[in-house]
This record gives sequence, structure tokens and C-alpha cells, in this order.
Amino acid sequence: MKTGAHSIANHTHDLSAPSAGFGEPQEISDPEVLVAPEVARLLRMNVKTVYELARAGDLPCWRLGRHFRFSRRAIVAHLGQCKAAPYREGK
Repeated sequence: MKTGAHSIANHTHDLSAPSAGFGEPQEISDPEVLVAPEVARLLRMNVKTVYELARAGDLPCWRLGRHFRFSRRAIVAHLGQCKAAPYREGK
């Protein structure tokens, strides 16, 4: 490592500490707006599947340029409208 180079540790923030400044990261226990990895954890599926469903229009989301954002309420409501597939032996 070069002398005077900054390590990533110098640029991390304590997400559990309250923040007074705008744009400072804060811990949010149950955010309303989610990113794809958070949706994947919520739905217990692969993040690639979340992106595929979002691109196909099968999962409610917003596109902000190349980025997807998801509403927790819309995802939960969407799940309530889904019909369970019948169980098939051997599948």
C-alpha cells in the first residue's frame, strides 16, 4: 500500500448512530423503499430472479435509470394477490 493512501476503513460510517446531516447513512429497521438484494431476502429467492421478475413486469417496481427500486407495501400486496401453485408429487 502506498504511503498516504486511504484505506476503506477511513470512509465507513456507523449505520447505527443517529445522523444529523442530510444524506448521511442511517439504520432503518424496516425501510419502505427496497433494493433488489433486500427484496430477494424478503422473498427468499435469488437476486437474479428478482431482477428477471422486475424486468418482465411480474414484480412491482420503479426504474430509476438502470436501477430498480421496490415498495415493501407493493411487494407484500402483490404476494397477497398471487395464487399458490398446486403441489405436484415428484416436482
